Amino acid sequence: MIQWGLILLTVCSSSAGDILCARGMSQGGELSDFGPSGIVRAIRYIVTRRLVILGGLCYATAFFSLLTLLSVAPLSIAVPATALGFVVDTIGARFLLRERIPWKRWAGVLCVTAGVILTVKSGAAPQARSQKPGPYAPGVATVSAPTGSEISRTSPRAFCAASWFGARAQAPAHVSFAATAAAGVDAAGDHAASAGAEYRRQ
Repeated sequence: MIQWGLILLTVCSSSAGDILCARGMSQGGELSDFGPSGIVRAIRYIVTRRLVILGGLCYATAFFSLLTLLSVAPLSIAVPATALGFVVDTIGARFLLRERIPWKRWAGVLCVTAGVILTVKSGAAPQARSQKPGPYAPGVATVSAPTGSEISRTSPRAFCAASWFGARAQAPAHVSFAATAAAGVDAAGDHAASAGAEYRRQ
């Protein structure tokens, strides 16, 4: 909404400046003398015409509103959107200045309007949202760690190694390597004995 408001303010103020300046300058006749004296007369004429002065104020409003628009919209949207001024200028020339507008010019106005709408509606390319996969996110396989009995049944050596690493991780820093290895062997022996007893019961 802010973008559209600034676009309409820029377009309307710029077109109002065009129409006011066109009406004011057309009342004084054609400027044909570009010598020093002719330029002085043209400047005197411009600064004494109310319509031209009002048109200049409208141009200033359009300029500052365009700067504000550039602060909230990308250049590729802000500047092409101001092409709607051609549409407003054509309508103002037809109904306020009573100019004759051929149908080809009206067709061009429709094309400009369609182009501005497509430019503003397209906007910026949507950015993909980054999602962190959760514990049960779709497409992410969860693998559970095997238990000690499963390791001992498949590979006794792997179970002994796992028992040693587990004992080493739980042992304090001052415990020696030999004591850790003995603790791992004892854990492996205890588990092997319990596994044998369970097998005999079966």
